[in-house]
Amino acid sequence: GSRNGSAGQEAKATAALRKAAASEGIGLGLQYDPAARLYAGACASCHYNGKALNPLRPDLALNSAVSMDDPTNLIQVILHGVSAADGAPGVVMPGFTGFSDADIARLAAWLRKTRTDKPAWADLQNKVAAIREPGRAQGKGE
Repeated sequence: GSRNGSAGQEAKATAALRKAAASEGIGLGLQYDPAARLYAGACASCHYNGKALNPLRPDLALNSAVSMDDPTNLIQVILHGVSAADGAPGVVMPGFTGFSDADIARLAAWLRKTRTDKPAWADLQNKVAAIREPGRAQGKGE
């Protein structure tokens, strides 16, 4: 039985994780997709729940930032990480400012494609550049 509706959440999580695992192929040989390799090298050590869901570091299929209409939250977290003050107790994430704008855009697009059924985000590389250096995007009409 389910107290507080957790059974429905668990079913949703299982379906999301199944989709993520199928598209990811971690452990299934060499990854030639540059975005899949970035994810495997930089993200999967924490955001991979092959056997059981870790609610503090869930697969990104369960992260709302990947499903939002605007990619800003996801890009902010990839770039700047999560500090001890911002995250749940004991949870921190490093920022990946050393990744190029193209790498972050590639990773965000790949997560969107492999973790959701939502349409692709447009103009990601310019969005990353604008978030990294806010002054750089000013002067462009919206």
